[in-house]
Amino acid sequence: MPQFWRAEASRSRAHGCSGLGLAIARAVVRAHHGTVRITSHTGSGTTVTVTLPALPPPR
Repeated sequence: MPQFWRAEASRSRAHGCSGLGLAIARAVVRAHHGTVRITSHTGSGTTVTVTLPALPPPR
């Protein structure tokens, strides 16, 4: 699985961000047997899709 990384040098730790948000989100989603998909297009923005399995119906 590819690692999340900063594509833009201006988004460095020197500006107060640790960059852990997506890594933490991915860990939480994986712990729930889900997936995180990220697509990004220059000038159009970024889409983050989180998919989690459905809960079984209540008994």
